[in-house]
Order: sequence, then structure tokens, then C-alpha cells
Amino acid sequence: MPRYRKRNKKPTSIAFEDSSELELIRLYSLRVLTQLGAHKPFIELDHAHEISFSDDKIASLIGIDQWLDDKLEKNDGIAVITRKQVLKAIQSMQQTAEALADGVLPTKELRHNCQQLAQIIGLTQTECRILEFTVQLHSSSILEEATDLLNDLSLKQLSHALSVLLDINFQSIQQALSSKGKLQVTGLITINSDNYSMKSKIELLSDKFAERMMSYETNTLELLRDQILPTAPSILKFDDFRYIDDFLKVLRPYLKLALSTKRKGVNIFIYGVPGVGKTELVRLLGQDCGVTLYEVSSEDEDGDILGSNSRLRAFKACQAILKKQPALLLFDEVEDIFGGYLGSRKNLMAYVNEGNNSKSWINRTLENNNVPTIWLSNDRSCLESAFIRRFDLAFELPIPPRKQREHILREQSNGLLSKSSITQMADSAHLAPAIVSRASSVIKSIQSSLTPEETNESIGHLINSTLVAQGHNEISFNKANQLPDYYDPGFVNTDSSLNSIAEDIKSAGRSTLCLYGPSGTGKSAYVHWLSQHLELPLHIKKASDLLSKYVGEMEQNLARAFRAAEQDKAILLIDEVDSFLQDRRGATRSWEVSQVNELLTQMESFSGIFIATTNLVNNLDQAALRRFDLKLLFDYLQPEQAWKLYKQHSLSLGLKNPGTLQKHSIAAMDILTPGDFALVTRQHRFNPIKSHSKLIKCLQDECAMKEIGRKRAIGFT
Repeated sequence: MPRYRKRNKKPTSIAFEDSSELELIRLYSLRVLTQLGAHKPFIELDHAHEISFSDDKIASLIGIDQWLDDKLEKNDGIAVITRKQVLKAIQSMQQTAEALADGVLPTKELRHNCQQLAQIIGLTQTECRILEFTVQLHSSSILEEATDLLNDLSLKQLSHALSVLLDINFQSIQQALSSKGKLQVTGLITINSDNYSMKSKIELLSDKFAERMMSYETNTLELLRDQILPTAPSILKFDDFRYIDDFLKVLRPYLKLALSTKRKGVNIFIYGVPGVGKTELVRLLGQDCGVTLYEVSSEDEDGDILGSNSRLRAFKACQAILKKQPALLLFDEVEDIFGGYLGSRKNLMAYVNEGNNSKSWINRTLENNNVPTIWLSNDRSCLESAFIRRFDLAFELPIPPRKQREHILREQSNGLLSKSSITQMADSAHLAPAIVSRASSVIKSIQSSLTPEETNESIGHLINSTLVAQGHNEISFNKANQLPDYYDPGFVNTDSSLNSIAEDIKSAGRSTLCLYGPSGTGKSAYVHWLSQHLELPLHIKKASDLLSKYVGEMEQNLARAFRAAEQDKAILLIDEVDSFLQDRRGATRSWEVSQVNELLTQMESFSGIFIATTNLVNNLDQAALRRFDLKLLFDYLQPEQAWKLYKQHSLSLGLKNPGTLQKHSIAAMDILTPGDFALVTRQHRFNPIKSHSKLIKCLQDECAMKEIGRKRAIGFT
């Protein structure tokens, strides 16, 4: 016969700040045990036929342990009690609690906060009751343990359980919990599709949200402050974004119109590499519109990263809460939300917990959001083109043009950089504003311990470190890459006058040139000279800057290079163009063809000066070669050119006037280039050249190396 024996056990204490909260949770727990049948796992019978309870806290809360203790007092510490008698006692307690139920309410803080949300969002009484219960479920460990006795629930079972617990019509509960109901549409709650315990089945916006709903009366935005925050003012001005004036002339008035007319479905997509100022631009737009800009956070108040699910819920809640306020919404790093899911719509469908497919969910979001939203990403590929077309405006915020980069360097460095350093740094097409700002901030903090020269060098070092970490080339601060003072186009062996070509280009305003010939013959140097002669900036792209292991990225890099040169009104030089402009007739992969096609497309639409250099002109695509206005061979120096160049270099090395012997020696070297003289001059710094014989020997060694290379190439042909 089952019995209950009094055992030595620690008293179970349950602390509640509000007696009404205690009574309400007690009522819910009793309904779980009696009306939902959870008494079966709750009332246990061990191997010794002694009755116990699966949860001492619940037993203490409902008072069944006290009832049993009273029985024991009359029976000297032991009593014969059946499970049926225990259940009957619990049912009696439930009936008493039900009689007092009309006066049992949630805490005043919870009621106040729910009423605020109801007024703003338009929640029904049933939806309010469900929200209140969900907050209590996520705040009370006892209520969680009581509902855990129900085991895993399906959606229908959840609706039935809530109908019983809240004493509300089953159909009303189902309607309130539907995917189209306001509780889910606003993200306040989320119903998981799989069978879970009640707390896991009906998730709340966040744990912090539950705490705030229970702890104090506050405004609705405070309830979301770990996920939605007003942004700080921008540190930039619209003058800093002059290079995107074409977009701003449309975007600024459009946002103001959308706000004044409460236009729905206003979405802007801005993408660009990290550090170009996307967030600062959006902050400026908020200030320009005279409204508060709120950002969907990527981390909570404790600095913990918010998951994609949490951010989407916060977005939906903010859309509902801010719909009557003059506000803009910023959603940064959207690749974290969509980047890993658009390739698998099944995953995204489960992820957003909607009854429809992911495409429908995104389309509804972009078509019906109440608050104009600006979405930011480092890469446009995180969204499919089918979704991108649904944005009102979608554009790339590029790295600022060279003139703007110079301005940023002067402003951010605050006098810490020399004029020459600023000029050299501004040449880097990858130098984003944030890189300069961060490096300058670090050096300013320790400036007192550095000399002016060290300060200048340190900023350059930090900037280069960041560029390399991002996969870009360093900025060269030496003079090796600059045009030498003695440069003269007359030292280049071509069949055309380079000076006349420069004047023709200046007159036409646009041109496409292919400079080909052996290495060191002065192809790149001529482009540098042309840049100075025409007083135009020069953008240099090497094959390593453009090529990528990812299919399609090289084409994107090419498009960016041409677009940046167009914005800067710069000469675009692509060095080593043979690396990706190979003859399509020998292509074995589709991307080899697409690379050539992309370059041809960009060349045709480019309105500036484009120059390509190559040492291997025979490998180039024939159709591509025909697109160049002019193809110039840069050949080895003619004897007279080589002799004049030799005399100049002799003078720069401090050697006496050369004689006939040296002239004959130079004439005998028929594969000399201007690059050979430049290389030997640089070697002088490490291995001083103090005689004509040493200089001649160095030049002969360079020619010998080229002869070896040519023989090897012939041998493997």
C-alpha cells in the first residue's frame, strides 16, 4: 500500500516580491497538474512504495507538502496515502484557487508595460494575456518547471495548454499565435516549429526584454534597449561624400518625403568594403531628415554577440513600435542575417519561423515595413539580385577618390603627417577613411613619446599593417616607385614620338593604349610621366590586385577599378594585363572567357584614359588587342640612347666623363633597357660603384642574366 513517510529535508523557500505574482503562478501550476494532466509525472512512487514529488518547489508552492505534513502529525510520522488521495487534495486546492482567480493579476509593472505595447501595436486582450504569461514563463523558474511536466508540445497542444491556463477560448488562442498574428509579426514572441517544452516552444524577444517587462514601468523603447539603440551623431559632413552626389541628390529628398508621407516599404541598400564610412553616411542622413536614427544592435549590453534570430526579432519589434514616430532604422552587417541562408531557402524558412518560403518573407519585409530602413553590407553578394531589385535605391559606397583621400588624411592626421606622406598615401585606392582615423587615433595617444619623424613613420606603418591584413598591397614610401628626376621620353625606343602621343591624348581627353615590350623598357615610367604631364591622377592596378580565387570576384574588381578611375578623372594603368587578358581561343574554363569579356566591356564604356602594359603581347586576346587605339612597342635601347643614359648615370654616381672605350662597350650591349641603369644605380647603395669598369661590368651582368632567361625560354618552347 502506498504510504508517505516524513523525511528529513531542507525547507524549500520561494521568494516573490509581489503576492499577486505568487498566487498567479500557483494558479497556473495547479491548472497544469489538474486540468492538463501533469499530476502523473509529478506524483511519484518509488521502489519502497513511498509517495514523493518530482519537484519540491512546486509541491511547496501549491501547498501539497504541507497537506501531507498535517496528515503525518495525526499518524506519528507515517500515513497510508494513495496517489488518488493526493490528486484529490490537489484538485481541492485548485478549486479554492479558482474561486479567488478574479482578483489575481500580474504585477503592476508587467500590466503597465503590456498595456503600453498594446496601445502602440494594437494587441487584442487575448494577445496581451499571452504576452503577459510568456513573460512570466521566462521569468519564473517554478512556472517553467511546472510547464516542463507537460513534456514536448506541438503547436496544437500549445494552443490547448494556453487555452486552459489562461481560461481563454481555444480558437482565440490559435488566432493570436498564428504567423500572421501581431505577436509573431512584431517579433515579440516566436513559435518554434518543432516540438519543445513550453518555454522553448514559445520564445520571447529576449531574456533582457522579460526582465524589463517585469521589473519597472518604462517606455516601450527602453524595453528593447539591448537590441535597438539611438545612434551617435556623425563625425563627418556631406562635403566628405561629394563623390556620391548623384545618389545623394535623390536619396536625401526621397527619405524626407517618405517620412513626411509615412510611406511604407522604404528600403535602401548600401554596400562597400569595411571602413568607407557607410555608418557615418547613414547617421548624416538621419540628422539631415531631422529624425532619430535607431540601429539594430549586433551585440547586447554585456557585449555578447546577438544571434541572427535575435536581430531579426528586434527588427520586427522595432518596425511595430516606431511606426508612429519620426524615425529611421539602420540594419548593419546584413550579411550575418542573409549571407549564410539565401543559398538554402529551406534553412531560412525555418530560421524566420514563417509558414511561407524565405523569398516571400523577405519580399513582405521589404514591401510593408513601416519605418524607412537602411541596410548596410560589406558585400552585395549576400543578397540575391532578385531581392536587391526590391530596394528603392541600392548603391555601392566606394573608397573615396584620391582628392578626397588627401582631404581625409589631412583632416584625420591633424598635422601628424608630412605633405609628401599624404601625397604617397593618397595614391592607395584601398585607403578607407576608417583606416586613417584608427591609425591617427593610436599615434595621437602616444605622440608625446615620439619625434615628428617617428610620428610620421608610425602612422604609415600602422596604415600599411592594416592594408596588408586586408589583403592589399603596402603603400611604398620610398622613391623607387616615383619618376626619376632625369626621366626623358627620349630615352624610350619606340617607333612613335611619345611627346606627340601625349599631346594627342590631351586633346582627345580619352584613349586606350597597349604598351608592350621587354621588361624594364620604360612602359610604366612613361605612364607616370604622362600622368604628370597631363596633370591627372594615376590609378595603378597590378594583376595581383584584381585576380581572385573566387569565381566572379575578378570581374567585380575590374568594374570597381574602372569606376574609381572614372570618379577620380584618373588615368587607369593595368600592369601585367596578360595575366587575365589571354586569348579566348585557348580558354578551357568559362571564367577565363568572362574575365576577358568584362575587361572589353569596361574599356568600351570608359570615358577616360586606359593604359595596359605587358611583356607578352603574343599571349593577349586578338579581339581585345583590336580595341586599343594604339599599340606601342617599347624596345631595347638604341646605341645612342644607351650612351646618353650611361653618361647621365655616370654623372649621378660621381664618375669622370666616360671615353671611347666605354662607348664601345655600351654599343656592344644590344639588350640594354632604362630599367637596367635604374637597377645598377640602386645596387650602388649596397655595393658602391667607383669606376667606369665596375659600372660596365654591372650592366654586362644584367644583360647576361637576360640572355640566360631567353635561352631557357627558347629551350622549353
